[in-house]
Order: sequence, then C-alpha cells, then structure tokens
Amino acid sequence: MKHPNSAPHAFKSRYYHERERWDAAVKVDWDRNRNPVTLRALRALREYLDRRHVATVRAEVYSTAKGWHLRVWTKRELGPYETLHAQSAAEDDPMRQKFNARRVRRLERFWNVLWVEKWRNGHLLYREALDKHWTAKAQEILL
Repeated sequence: MKHPNSAPHAFKSRYYHERERWDAAVKVDWDRNRNPVTLRALRALREYLDRRHVATVRAEVYSTAKGWHLRVWTKRELGPYETLHAQSAAEDDPMRQKFNARRVRRLERFWNVLWVEKWRNGHLLYREALDKHWTAKAQEILL
C-alpha cells in the first residue's frame, strides 16, 4: 500500500536516500545515547495502534550508525496526526518529532522520512542493516 505521508523520492538528494522501504506507515528513529529501542516503546506503539483499530502487516528494525530505525506497515492508511501520535508512542527521536509536527502543520507532503543511507563528500557514512533480533521482537509485539 502506498502511504500518503511518504514517497520514494522525498527529500532525496545525493547525500541522503530513502528509496527502499519508503512506504511504511510508521517510521521511528531511536538513538543509542538518547532514546534507545525498548520493549516498552514497542508495547506502547501496539497499545496506540490497538486503540485506533489499526492492524499491522509487517514490522522491521534496522541498525544504523547511531541507533535503530523501525518501520511498520499497516492494513489501513494513517492520517498525519495518527502517524505523529504513533511515532510519539514509540518514543521516536524527540527532535524528529518536533520537526515532523512542524512539517505536518505546514501541510508539507512526504514529511515521513527515514534515511536508508547517508553520504558525505562522496563517502558512505552509513547504510541501514536489518537487525534480526529487534525485528523478531517487533514482529512478536506488533503483529
């Protein structure tokens, strides 16, 4: 399902790319030193989605240079504010939450972005890698 808040080309530049997995409904950024991934965050997200009667079809967690990315696909589209609340429930990066809320208020399209890879001066800084342990935990809780 294509998601209205995301696009494969959103904010794409030669430095940052989303390309793969762009169509997830909920995207969460957890940083090791600020808001690490926890079972509590996954359970809080599940509770929020249950209250909204949102079924999930897939959940994946990827490790990054600074932490983890969670992507969740849902059976129905979420509106921008539902997405923001879901990301907040999952303890998304606080600065990312502020920026995303501002983008939603300004009615920006394609504001829901997590970079698959980052480049600087022609050098790859990082590329996400599937985290099998956390993906299994996320699927156990969210599906």
